[in-house]
Amino acid sequence: MKWKNLAVIVLIMFIIAGCEKNDDLTKDDLKSNDKNKIELDGQWLRPTDGLEITINSETGTFTKIANGGWLSMVNLGLVAVGDVKFKSLNSTGELQWEGEELWHHVSLQELRWADATFTLSSEGDTLTLSSTDPFGGTTPNIYTMIRKQ
Repeated sequence: MKWKNLAVIVLIMFIIAGCEKNDDLTKDDLKSNDKNKIELDGQWLRPTDGLEITINSETGTFTKIANGGWLSMVNLGLVAVGDVKFKSLNSTGELQWEGEELWHHVSLQELRWADATFTLSSEGDTLTLSSTDPFGGTTPNIYTMIRKQ
């Protein structure tokens, strides 16, 4: 009789353990149909200047502005942490999005929006952006951001 009770207890423990929720993001999650919410959401760092952006659904906002031209725009009062850097993010295919990126021109003391493409690596840890300078540039600006852990 004792072995039967032990077997029931062990079975109940296995059932309970199997019902625990795991909130860790996996590579399978990155392949979800809801690409805007799962694949891009999170904090992103641009290693060249320490700029950090947090993407949530269709919008990316400044999280940290450490140096460079963006810091000049902060000092001019034209942009601040919490302001929008990316907007209207929309999936155009597997690991591809389009949207708009905010640009700055320090000497003109001006901000403008430019169409941009966003490409996520298959590992989900690198985001490459490409857009053309809305202040008259003709060469696409391409840079990479890495997902912060």
